[in-house]
Amino acid sequence: MGCSASLPGVADATTPTAASTTRIAASLSPDRLAAHAATASVLRAALNADLVSQRAAERNLPERLTLGLSVDAIEEYITALPADVVEQCNENRPTINGVRVPANATLNGYVNQWQIARRSEADGGKAYCEALYECGDPGVGVATVFVSWFLETPLATLVDALRQYLRLHPELPPDTKFWVCDFVIRQSTRQLDVTMNDVKRLGDCVRAVGHTVLLMEPWYDPSPLRRAYCIKEVFHTQASGARFEVVMSAEQQAAFETALVEDFDSIATKLSEVDVRKAECRNPRDTEQILGELETLPGGLTECNKAVFGL
Repeated sequence: MGCSASLPGVADATTPTAASTTRIAASLSPDRLAAHAATASVLRAALNADLVSQRAAERNLPERLTLGLSVDAIEEYITALPADVVEQCNENRPTINGVRVPANATLNGYVNQWQIARRSEADGGKAYCEALYECGDPGVGVATVFVSWFLETPLATLVDALRQYLRLHPELPPDTKFWVCDFVIRQSTRQLDVTMNDVKRLGDCVRAVGHTVLLMEPWYDPSPLRRAYCIKEVFHTQASGARFEVVMSAEQQAAFETALVEDFDSIATKLSEVDVRKAECRNPRDTEQILGELETLPGGLTECNKAVFGL
């Protein structure tokens, strides 16, 4: 007898009738539906975190370099910073090749790295995420989204963009952990080799997380695509087949959507101007090292440029 046979007048037990489906749907209140969605979101996040840990183990990447912070945790950190942290950082700006780096106009990634380095040096050299993780802080955990951004971007803009990203992706849990270099890499103003040892694993970090978002600020001239480190991150995203998306602050998102309708050609023109050979770092030696590394890859900078533009 075939498996699909059924007795006349008897409904297939594996296929709910229209009436039963209606009853089931009606029994699920909005609160229960929301609860089911939240549970599914948590399960997906746990699975993604397990995959990150698995890929990190394959690359012998330390667990501390897979960590990230929730947006709430980043905001709490910002709130606790000294009111004069920008002024303090500017007074201690480093000199590179005999030229002092520019003063910071606002609380940005450069100021944040300086502040975290001071904290790290007083905390045994641990990264911010690393120290919080050892304390069992719920705001830190395995990152499932890698953030590629230009350090001159204000932290307030970074937070706004990540909030915007979560709003546009309701399938992600509100406490999604984001890999942000300042908080994950061991920062130091005294022992630069400590920081650089982590920076050298940047490509492995991108490949382990497996999902990169690029902060497009401003959308019409995205600063990250002119920074060598960001180019490296984007390249490893493309080369590894990782998921790639762009993220913008609410203000830039609105401007971008207007341009899509009113001036689409300008978007294509701006993005076509990307050239990895023109990417820079604050320290020229870093620029030389990164571009040299990319040049050694199959196809060199030409293929790297195609890969970045192809995203």
